[in-house]
Amino acid sequence: GVEGASYAYFGHSARDLSAEEISVLLAVPQAPGKRAPSSANRVRLTAGRDFVAGRLAESGALPLGGLPSDEVLARVRARE
Repeated sequence: GVEGASYAYFGHSARDLSAEEISVLLAVPQAPGKRAPSSANRVRLTAGRDFVAGRLAESGALPLGGLPSDEVLARVRARE
């Protein structure tokens, strides 16, 4: 679930996820084979993350100060 993914991708509890990290986790299930964190999928994951973050910001579901940064993706524990 979300807790396991949070630890697998970011190394901490889902309770401590940032809005940017939540955007990454929400982007992966939409196309898991194409967006699973890896160097081969980085562009697709970035696009998915930005799409999800934009929709969340538009709806007011998450307070985002703009689109997430690539710094968050750098912290994802890529599965090579």
